[in-house]
Amino acid sequence: MSGAVDVYLGLGSNQGNRRENIDSALSMLDSNEKIHVDKVSDIIETEPWGFAAEQNFLNCVARVQVDKTLTPEEMLDVLDAFSQRMSEK
Repeated sequence: MSGAVDVYLGLGSNQGNRRENIDSALSMLDSNEKIHVDKVSDIIETEPWGFAAEQNFLNCVARVQVDKTLTPEEMLDVLDAFSQRMSEK
């Protein structure tokens, strides 16, 4: 993607099928015409910190290329919409 900037996003899940949740989030990101998932770190399991949870978290970091025409505020709106869709599953 020409005219893009790199953005690093932390992704994590501790509910349901945690791996499937992360894969779905990455797929949603990549389905946006102004966002391309470039690389994803290894997925690691971590204990919750600061609160009680039924399951440990699976976490990773994704480097995504974002079209420069997408403002930071619009990027946050996209991420919020994806988060809402994931929570409705």
